[in-house]
Formats: sequence, structure tokens, C-alpha cells
Amino acid sequence: MRQKIQITCVVASFLIILTGCADSFESMPTGSTNTQGATKPGVITVPLKDREAIGPLSGTTLTGTKYVLARNSKLTVINVWASWCTNCRLEWKDLQLAAKKYPEVQFLGLNTSDKKSSALAFVQKYGDNYPHIFDPDLFTFGSMRGVNSAALPMTVILDNEQKVAAKILGKVNFTELSDVLDSLKASK
Repeated sequence: MRQKIQITCVVASFLIILTGCADSFESMPTGSTNTQGATKPGVITVPLKDREAIGPLSGTTLTGTKYVLARNSKLTVINVWASWCTNCRLEWKDLQLAAKKYPEVQFLGLNTSDKKSSALAFVQKYGDNYPHIFDPDLFTFGSMRGVNSAALPMTVILDNEQKVAAKILGKVNFTELSDVLDSLKASK
């Protein structure tokens, strides 16, 4: 029974992801609030009392090595992406800049619903500053607790206790991600 539920969740997530690669924030949910209480489409900040631990996260990277998300006191950024997703490609440079600006933050890519050859070609062409788990069947994605929405792209930010502190639905930009990270760093 548990396996049927997991398979159903994975299939539902896959269908949502396939329809979720929007070309603009106009199709993103509105009315979400950031940490300062201002309305900002795409950014969902989770209040401290409602944060949930993401749970164990592991998988095989695009280069074939085993990866286990380190359980440490670092902020963590997990970006869910696919090489065919327009907004995933558009946000790539901003994510790479953020990874360089915040070396104290752990970054992880989660490549979903993709072909490995396409994902590898994309990473090799545009470069990357952090590891990427290859998750074509959404098993790693489906194991993440505290992430109840699936869309491409999506960025999940974990606090120092590895609990989901914020989600950015749709294309992230450098300023937006920096604002969230700076806010979480200040609230330590």
C-alpha cells in the first residue's frame, strides 16, 4: 500500500512539473509573503514554527557519484531544474553567481524529468559551481518533506537546522535569492 501511495505521489509530481515550467511570474501564485511581510509573487517564506525537516536526501549525481546531503548547520539551496525548461536555463547564471557569493551556503541541483545526456551537456556548456543529483523519475524529489508543490523551476532554501525555510516558485533571480539568504543569515 505504501509503495502505491509513493508511486501515485511521484506520478502526480511528474505531471505537475511537466505543466509547471511557466515562462513568467504572471502564472505563479500571488499573495505569498516574504520575510518582511511584503507581497512578492513566487516567494513563499515558511514561519519558523511551521518549518519541517526535509528528511534524508540522497541520490546519484550527473557524473555518477553517490551524493548525500550533508547534515550540518549551513543554509542550503536546492534548485529543481531540467535542461529543457526555459526558465531553468534563464535562472542558471543567477544561481551560479549566488553560489560564488555565498561559499558558506551549501548548493545542490536536483535535475528532474530530464535525459542525462541533455543535463550533462547543459552543465558542461554553461558550467556549474555545485553538485547535481540526477532524478529523472522524481524519487529523490518525492522524498523531500516540507515541499508540497512541484513546478519547474523551483528553489528550496533550508535553514541551519535543515528545515524548509523558503521556496521560490518559478525563475529565481540573484537579488531575490540573495534577499532570502541574507534574511535567513540575519535571523540566526
